[in-house]
Amino acid sequence: MLNELLKEHGATRDDVMAWAREEARLETEKYKKEQVEKSVQITFHADRRLDFNRQKFYCGGYLFLQYIYYGLQLDKTCRKIRDKYDFKFDINAILSDLVYNRVLDPTSKRSAFKMAQDFLEPPESLIILLIGHLLSHNQ
Repeated sequence: MLNELLKEHGATRDDVMAWAREEARLETEKYKKEQVEKSVQITFHADRRLDFNRQKFYCGGYLFLQYIYYGLQLDKTCRKIRDKYDFKFDINAILSDLVYNRVLDPTSKRSAFKMAQDFLEPPESLIILLIGHLLSHNQ
């Protein structure tokens, strides 16, 4: 392969490396330009009815907290605790949802569960759903 590149882009290895660096620079420049000029097209249909039984708005404010949460490696701590005490439920999912909710809207655990339902990534843990079910019946 090097022999083919030498034939196409110069007589020496240094010539090939200079060509490769220039190609990489051009591709990087092209990539950065594409990232700046990205656009998203959203199509609206005035003649279609809205489905009012479908959630259309989501709370995404927790995403910056998620970055901090995983940066502090709290998920690893939860995994160690889960393994040490042989928990069958996802302690990380429960802790992360409670932390996000308490920071964004410091309310009761019940309100935290309700708010978590509006996250882009709603809770999937069975224990969280069970807690929510129990809380809704204890009014």
